[in-house]
Amino acid sequence: MSISSYKPHYENLLLHIQQKLAEYLRVKEQSPKIEWLADELHVSVRTLQRQLYKQNTSFKKLLETERMKRCEQLLLQSMNFTEMAMCLGYSDQSALARAYKAYSGQTLLQRKQQLKAQSER
Repeated sequence: MSISSYKPHYENLLLHIQQKLAEYLRVKEQSPKIEWLADELHVSVRTLQRQLYKQNTSFKKLLETERMKRCEQLLLQSMNFTEMAMCLGYSDQSALARAYKAYSGQTLLQRKQQLKAQSER
């Protein structure tokens, strides 16, 4: 499957990339590299970057969004923050905590408590 097949429908490319990123984070429990994704799409890294740029996004932005979505799912489980960080491809718990705070404005603990309270209602 090549990017050229996506030209008429760029939103399909973004959706496909988001799905691949989510799959890596969920199934393989690791943060994918742009090289891996480009290889799966049978395009060069630079071509992938150009196509994402045309959509006003980047691999880094898409990856961070998918990491935060997965983080929300993991917060509902009994996994500790260090394990979560490793599953999401962060170097340690503090890197995850900083990224989550920048993304959501909340700390991981605040969000975990909020989700727990919501599930108890």
